Amino acid sequence: MTTLWLYVLSGEELGRVESFQTTELTIGRGEDVDLRLQSATVSRHHARLQVQSGGRLWIQDLNSTSGTYLAGERIDRAAVPEGAILRLADVEMRVRVELAHAAPVEEQPMELELEGEWEEGVAVAQRASAPAPAPTPPKPAAKPLAPSAKDKRRAEQVGNLGGASRAEAAGGRKRVLQYSQHSTQYGLGGGDFEQRSPLVKFLAVILGLALLGGLAYGAFYLTQTARSAGVEEIGPE
Repeated sequence: MTTLWLYVLSGEELGRVESFQTTELTIGRGEDVDLRLQSATVSRHHARLQVQSGGRLWIQDLNSTSGTYLAGERIDRAAVPEGAILRLADVEMRVRVELAHAAPVEEQPMELELEGEWEEGVAVAQRASAPAPAPTPPKPAAKPLAPSAKDKRRAEQVGNLGGASRAEAAGGRKRVLQYSQHSTQYGLGGGDFEQRSPLVKFLAVILGLALLGGLAYGAFYLTQTARSAGVEEIGPE
């Protein structure tokens, strides 16, 4: 609902304030008007106020004797700016339009144009007032890679070695006895000889044959020497 507020600024009714919930009203001295004034200079039907769409106020003179004035000029019909003073004959008044459920006027932000060193100061202040960046969420942990075939074989070998070590630990006493039995074997056919390299084995065989040959030659030589000695003893007699 639109409300018209009227303030009397001069005459016998100075300070009078009236309000009407309407978009149109008549002012005059007659009994059938909306706002009745007591001044004798005001006509019975002096002027009419109208509120159009958007809250714009208009005033129209109703062929009054003393006339209707706006900003000091007599008018027949005119738009009334906000805060303007009207004069009907010798009575001055001001009219204010109040629109129901009017949206509040949005204040425009002030813009300052700064020059020189002010711009650098404003930039520093903006950086200081800027919100801190949101923390970066931690990256998800990388999934473990599936073991390759090579790794599986290596794990199996390690497992086999572990099993063998446990078996050796369990049967350690028996292996010590076996080692003692093998350590008593001597000769070229012993356990140590079997673990030698082929070159060592070959040299050992050659050395063994040389020793056998030397022994055979020594025996042959001793036999021949003994025979020669026996023949010499028999011969001179």
